[in-house]
Amino acid sequence: MRILAIGAHFDDVEIGCGGSLAKHTADGDQVAVFVATHSGYVGLNGKSLRDAGVARAEGEAAAKILGVEKLVCGEFETNNLACDEALVVAIRGLVDQWKPDIVYGHWLGDVHLDHHNLARASLSACRHIPTFLCYRSNLYPGSVVFDGRLIRDISESFEQKKAACLAHDSEIGRGLSALVEEILLANERDARAFGLRAVECFQVIRYLA
Repeated sequence: MRILAIGAHFDDVEIGCGGSLAKHTADGDQVAVFVATHSGYVGLNGKSLRDAGVARAEGEAAAKILGVEKLVCGEFETNNLACDEALVVAIRGLVDQWKPDIVYGHWLGDVHLDHHNLARASLSACRHIPTFLCYRSNLYPGSVVFDGRLIRDISESFEQKKAACLAHDSEIGRGLSALVEEILLANERDARAFGLRAVECFQVIRYLA
């Protein structure tokens, strides 16, 4: 199978579906990742909080850990991602080239505007893909509840996911460590009901059995 994961920033895919991507590669599937923004940004005071070059290097290291075959790095502006024709066309171009069987993307209820707008654009660009699964890459509550009914066992790839998340050293040092810790704990907590070590949960848009 051919897999495509779509994320707004370097670290989103690793947090949301990194264990599943590593499992896919272990199973012999071909995995591509599209990161829409260059992921560099500045704070309200104009001070740089994340360097785009560093973010990309960390993303490349994380992709290697997960066994990703193709990493496509977009150059859209961080924190200014719009659901417009340019973004849809960028995603559609990769979809037409990669021809994925499964797409992983942000969920529409995400309160981060980059995530939300990319989710909308992804649904449009991937409307012909038979299986579209949404992941959660932060824990901020919104008006829509994340309905993670599809559950994937990532027990054997959990350490790879953890290592890929921690590869984003610049963000870990800036406070991402707390989020990563909570996400990993949730992966383990959600697995207890099934007697497993770790799982990832996805909201289903479409699923071809």
